[in-house]
Amino acid sequence: MFQCEYVLRLKQGVEANQHISRISPANLKVLASAKDVTDIRIIAWRPPPNCDVAVHVVNCPAGVNLRVRLYREAEPDSHIYEKKLDPTSVPQHYFILPVLANDGKSYFVQVKHFWVISYL
Repeated sequence: MFQCEYVLRLKQGVEANQHISRISPANLKVLASAKDVTDIRIIAWRPPPNCDVAVHVVNCPAGVNLRVRLYREAEPDSHIYEKKLDPTSVPQHYFILPVLANDGKSYFVQVKHFWVISYL
């Protein structure tokens, strides 16, 4: 009687398995003989449709206003989102950006600061 050993894995490539992002286990050894192979258990994950992005600024001096802008890499002259945070609103400078579609496009975040000048 003969036995063959196979390794099941997710096929990689541009045209392969676009609807699956990963499987668990990543590799599964299967021994096949004269009988059908049964009880194979694999979990497949679809890619998430959205992406959450947060920005955390640390070591920012007191009295500084922050502005966060989100841009598409293909359109760097036009931001798609802007958020201003003044120094008194939150002690931690933590920004949660709008949900981005997982559409294969590239984005970048720009953080600018400026000092608050008050005249008494």
